[in-house]
Amino acid sequence: MDLLQFVAAKAKTLKNIFKLRDLGRVFCIQISANAAIFKTMKFQYSLLSLLFSISFLTAQTQLSYWTFDADTAGASFDNGTGGIQNSGMVTGIWNHGKSAGFSANGAGQFIVANAESGKYRKFPANGFPMGAYTTGKYRLEMKFASWKLDPSNLGSLAFEVTDSGGKRIVGWNLFTEKGTESKIRFSAVCASGWQDKGVDYASHMGSLNTSIGLNVAIEFDLDVKTVTYFVDGAALKTITDFTGTNIGQLKFFTDGKWTKSGQVVIDQMGLVKLR
Repeated sequence: MDLLQFVAAKAKTLKNIFKLRDLGRVFCIQISANAAIFKTMKFQYSLLSLLFSISFLTAQTQLSYWTFDADTAGASFDNGTGGIQNSGMVTGIWNHGKSAGFSANGAGQFIVANAESGKYRKFPANGFPMGAYTTGKYRLEMKFASWKLDPSNLGSLAFEVTDSGGKRIVGWNLFTEKGTESKIRFSAVCASGWQDKGVDYASHMGSLNTSIGLNVAIEFDLDVKTVTYFVDGAALKTITDFTGTNIGQLKFFTDGKWTKSGQVVIDQMGLVKLR
């Protein structure tokens, strides 16, 4: 019995549901139990494509990733003296070490509280191996647990991917908008962009204080030159003229206008290679 016959036989008696957990997003694919569908060549081709896609999704790799689950309270950035643990394939150290106001709480979260402005941390310290990541599809992601933003805060907390020259290719900033809302502003380099300045933007608005949690991600393809912004698994926007050519480093920072009164709690963050 070949693969298609096997699946068809099972489908006669069982409605098959494949659930793939993709780092916080659950993909549910339901196959009809109507065996007659399996007789068509079109469906057989679709099924093969589906099975190939499933194997593709499960083959993704965490390049550099932090879940904070194994971190002790007080663990911060690691520049060779210990710190938050990277569970990804590409290990290394941050370019600078521990900074007050940035630390794990010992309960699986990373806390930014009473943090100074202008604190920039890059990973790996000396960059990803030159030329190692010039092709493929990737996802930058962060799972926020909560935040409390000061209405008077003019600065932002950011997470981004830079190229080998240190320029942001994709990333986002979390900040206070007009003193009344929070804004997550996504961005990516592109051929056109806002006012033809070579950078695309998209925004997600929310409350100044929230404990609901929010998953944000950016998928970017260095081959087909597309970028999609996601909020809680839903696509916010897609662009098709992405101009990023390589991955140099990850950068996590508070900018020069961030105020200590802001508090952000993060469940996990990192970079995933999808293809």
